[in-house]
Amino acid sequence: MLDKKEAKQQYLQTKLPMGILQIKCLTKNKSCLILAANLQGKINSLKFQLKSNSFVNKKLQADWLELGEEAFTIEVLDELEYQKDGNKLNYEEELKELLSLWKEKIIAQGEDLY
Repeated sequence: MLDKKEAKQQYLQTKLPMGILQIKCLTKNKSCLILAANLQGKINSLKFQLKSNSFVNKKLQADWLELGEEAFTIEVLDELEYQKDGNKLNYEEELKELLSLWKEKIIAQGEDLY
């Protein structure tokens, strides 16, 4: 069994998955792309915001209220790999670049973005 110090160290070394999320309105074929440093945490946060009418994108929020949760999907489009060299790195630039690539891809497929 781990002692408190070992458990804390193990927690600090745990790498949470990060990447790009898509909230997609199925009836309007329209998406909102979001970068996330913690994918599962961001999914939980987005669902809470949408259900409590506090999502920052007011057009998407209005569609959510009008069409209902069943008209939307929230999915992971891409995950960014952590480098395993032990160095603390800032992945913000890589996430922004990945987000930009996905925006281009979604638009090229003829889908609108919120």
